Amino acid sequence: MALSSTVWCDSLTLNPAIFASIFALVTFTLPTYSPLSTHSTMSSASVSIDWQSYNHADSNAAHSSLQSLIRELGGASDSASASASVDVARKLDEADSLRRSRDMFRIPNAREVAKAIQEQARAKAAAAATGSATESNGTEGELPDAQQDSIYLCGNSLGLLPRRTETYLQAELSKWAAVGVEGHFSGSRPWARIDEQPTALAMEVVGATSEAEIATMGGLSGNLHLLLTSFYRPTEQRYKIMMESDAFCSDHHVIRSQVELHGRTPDDAIILLTPRQGESTLRTEDIEAAIADAGDKLALLMLPGVQFYTGQFFDMPRLTAAAHRVGALAGWDCAHAAGNVPLRLHEWGVDFAAWCSYKYLNSGPGSIAQIFVHEKHHTPVAGPASSDSDRAAKRVVKLKGWWGQTASQRFAMRSVHEEKPGAQSFMLSNPPVLACVPLQASLEVVKEVGGIKALRAKSCFLTAYLEWMLKTQLGALSQSGCSEDEQTQTPSNALLINGQPIRILTPSDPSARGCQLSLLFPCPVKPLHYALTLRGIVTDVREPNVLRVSPTPLYNTFQDVFAFVTELKKVLQPQIQSS
Repeated sequence: MALSSTVWCDSLTLNPAIFASIFALVTFTLPTYSPLSTHSTMSSASVSIDWQSYNHADSNAAHSSLQSLIRELGGASDSASASASVDVARKLDEADSLRRSRDMFRIPNAREVAKAIQEQARAKAAAAATGSATESNGTEGELPDAQQDSIYLCGNSLGLLPRRTETYLQAELSKWAAVGVEGHFSGSRPWARIDEQPTALAMEVVGATSEAEIATMGGLSGNLHLLLTSFYRPTEQRYKIMMESDAFCSDHHVIRSQVELHGRTPDDAIILLTPRQGESTLRTEDIEAAIADAGDKLALLMLPGVQFYTGQFFDMPRLTAAAHRVGALAGWDCAHAAGNVPLRLHEWGVDFAAWCSYKYLNSGPGSIAQIFVHEKHHTPVAGPASSDSDRAAKRVVKLKGWWGQTASQRFAMRSVHEEKPGAQSFMLSNPPVLACVPLQASLEVVKEVGGIKALRAKSCFLTAYLEWMLKTQLGALSQSGCSEDEQTQTPSNALLINGQPIRILTPSDPSARGCQLSLLFPCPVKPLHYALTLRGIVTDVREPNVLRVSPTPLYNTFQDVFAFVTELKKVLQPQIQSS
């Protein structure tokens, strides 16, 4: 998918001396490898890689640097040896200019992770009265070493704990114990203003131009309902909402209930987008065509920034513009995009967006969410819209609450609501302190390591390395973003299960994906997931046959990726031999 502009990796220039095609690399023999050995110390390297100096704007550029880069770092001269060596991954980590960010997080213990999955399996077996304590149809095996870090590749589901979060939480608990209610207006973080820091820090993450465009509040689904109450105002002519058929279930629940709230039926009011037959992702041109076809019947385009299942990064500016051309609004669920890919919500003209903060923003399970409302909706014009196409510039009706007022009026206790300008007018209740400070802590970490731009640059490399390892070690086949030959011809080195190779559902083009690669297996994936977790490798399973793997640049390493692919091949051996 060619994006409308190279917004993803600004100011990155191609270095011909470094770039060479990694897809020229061929198959190799697996090395002798000790599974999940203690993570090597990331000592200072003589070479420091500034990931932002590389061009990741298209597939060829992002997939073209590893071989020459490895040689520059003193790795093996031939590609087969390079890809088979854990020393290569270690050298990449040692030269990583962002390597210290891992130390800012608590990495789960491998043995504790393995024990947790065993406990879940036993509880499930007991509930089912099957008498089976495993999901692997095999022996439990030896647990990882007690001092060993896990290989945590599940930041797309729940991010890890920043170390400073514990300090911040303890400070607020101590303050509560010491001064009680006076904590609302005292100390370095007065509780009455507890949302202000995470709101300000989120500006760079999502591309807002002012704090007024962001509010720190509620949870994702609740926030979507509040936004849709304002921005989905169907008329007799314009009442349809366009979304993807494979959206996360809660988006379906929210959209369906909203159209029902307005007396419409989902079958009539919702336009569902589906990929072409045999494809796993939606094509931008197909979405544009569907928007044009809906025309003046379309009230709202509602899509995810990054698709939760496939990891596809939608062309948000291009699709937002397409919605606006037919007079519709564009709203985005950025749950899998915020903290993962660069966003420029204001510049792109996005009307509104919402996201949770516990995935790539590492704020903790079920933590507080955030919203974006473009400044063009901050100054409503009283009175009804003169036409559907004029609606965006007219009055934005909303549900109101205490905390949506100007700060000076919150404790005036007046019955008349004095609205705070912008996104924060959508706030209902005072934000929970113990949810806001973890978000502040994690957003500070993002800022300190160089922001989303720096993280994205490393992420492009890290995920390209994962893709390369999957293709060279397992013969995995790309499902989208490649030539037809690459999608249909089984590689000579493919590990076949039931006669089929592993497929990568996520686009091969880095500008059309974030951290995540979604792997489609020709067998049930739950036993594979269980076996990997017993080895201290944490991934995300989507039954019946998809494993989501997300190397996150804040705390994951090239050695993590190497260990995952190496151990996955070992886990797959029984399936390969029996097929």
